[in-house]
Amino acid sequence: MKKHLLKLSTFASLPLLSLAAISCSNNQNIPPRDHEMINFETGLAFNSKGEITKYYYYDTNDYTNIVVPEYLVNNRLLTSEYYGYKQRITSIGNMVFSAQTKYDGASGQYKPIYNEYAQYLTSITLPNSIESIGGDAFRETPLTEIILPDSVVTIGGGAFQYCTNLTSVKLSKNTKYIGFGAFSGTGITSIEIPNSVLYIESNAFYNTKLSGSLHIPDSVVTIDARAFEGTQLKEVSISKDCWYSSSAFPSNCVVTRRP
Repeated sequence: MKKHLLKLSTFASLPLLSLAAISCSNNQNIPPRDHEMINFETGLAFNSKGEITKYYYYDTNDYTNIVVPEYLVNNRLLTSEYYGYKQRITSIGNMVFSAQTKYDGASGQYKPIYNEYAQYLTSITLPNSIESIGGDAFRETPLTEIILPDSVVTIGGGAFQYCTNLTSVKLSKNTKYIGFGAFSGTGITSIEIPNSVLYIESNAFYNTKLSGSLHIPDSVVTIDARAFEGTQLKEVSISKDCWYSSSAFPSNCVVTRRP
């Protein structure tokens, strides 16, 4: 496997005084840089909006188990001894850890589209500053469990789609939006939907291993088409005020309205 190493040799000849002049230990007041910012210790790239935009592998990283810190410091071109802009991380960008592949006619193989290391990602720890998970952010990774911190409000479309090894999911108690196909094709057998969720989009839990009964809290106002289709759910309890598509649940599932 090809490894991408951070190259610092360009700066080997710079006088120490020059580095010191641009160093700033833990100073958040330095203006954000226009180019991509990278934290060398974690391999995470980020922007001035607090969004993780890409993941790079370096020899210092363990790409199978990732811990995302609440703050990242830009040291793209410098060692951790000399660092500048510090950013609080609030979102995981679209497709950052996606393991989705595409057939390559020249080699006759399926190759990663976005991240060649995501196919090995088995666990990730997110800080209690993450407010949103982007579309297809963890698509097709071999994650087995995900615990979303209570800061998470939005789960984007396809965020965990086709994570077939994913059997355990704990949603944030402040989740409001579960996007299109967010957990479709996963291996989850049960889910507790918190009393904060407003919208469950189409295919959100489509073709998962959910079974038995499910309580939909009063906070939910909309459940779109095929949200729970393809599951083994037998009973669903739902608020009288919630609108749901006629195809939201399996055809043999009994839906009971609560007063």
